[in-house]
Amino acid sequence: NVTFSSRFLVSAPQAIADLLAALEEAQQKVEVAKTTIESFGRITDDMEDEYKLLQIKYGEAQQTIARQQESERAIIYEISEIHKEATAGNSGSLERADTALNRIMLLSSNLLALGNKEGSDPNE
Repeated sequence: NVTFSSRFLVSAPQAIADLLAALEEAQQKVEVAKTTIESFGRITDDMEDEYKLLQIKYGEAQQTIARQQESERAIIYEISEIHKEATAGNSGSLERADTALNRIMLLSSNLLALGNKEGSDPNE
């Protein structure tokens, strides 16, 4: 009994010190894990924000494409009208062709302005 007690008293402080060291190490690992998880959370939030921004830009690009296609269709229509008037030999064909040509020029300049506007932002 005396031998056990004396050995226990001698080894108990070392055992307690080892347990405290292991506890400290475990707490440090938990802190590192918390920091890592928080970092991943911030990265995830940033990625979600970037995804939302890309969705907005994608929608704007689709709208721009739709506007450009509409302008192109209008130009093609006006060109076909000029062709019809010219081949029909109508007396007003020159005036109609001139009007259609002016409209084509306006549509073309709007289309160019739209393209320049879209390409002017260096962040896109």
